Amino acid sequence: MKRVPAVFTILICILFSTGYATPLADTPQDTLKEKKNLAVNFVRLVNTAEMNYRHDEGRYGTFADLVKSSELQKVSARFPQFASVLQRINSQSESEPIAGLQFGLVLAGDGTKYKLSVREKQDKPGCGFAFFSDEIGLIFEGKVIDCPAQ
Repeated sequence: MKRVPAVFTILICILFSTGYATPLADTPQDTLKEKKNLAVNFVRLVNTAEMNYRHDEGRYGTFADLVKSSELQKVSARFPQFASVLQRINSQSESEPIAGLQFGLVLAGDGTKYKLSVREKQDKPGCGFAFFSDEIGLIFEGKVIDCPAQ
């Protein structure tokens, strides 16, 4: 009889330690963290795709160029951490390729430079997050003036 509770206790410990029985966090802060991670990984994916596109074409490309050349897919194949980002991309939308994230990509006329931004889409102007990058590849985080840091 004592074996059953001991086995049950061990099984519960294993389930919780592996995460199978752990409920998904549904606090607003966890959701915000997940959205921010998605946005940053999207910026990383686009930056890497832009570098590869420039290597192949001699210039940086528009989002449509990156989609048409399959550069986003190539990067995702080489770097598995981008696979979940790639699955969420709607390649038909240049301004919101990932639901809930507004995207902007501006190229210099000669294609030698680019600037990109990703920010949280909101129904009303508010204190959402934003990330910025360019051809150098550094990613900057910004916030609206007078809004608390998130």
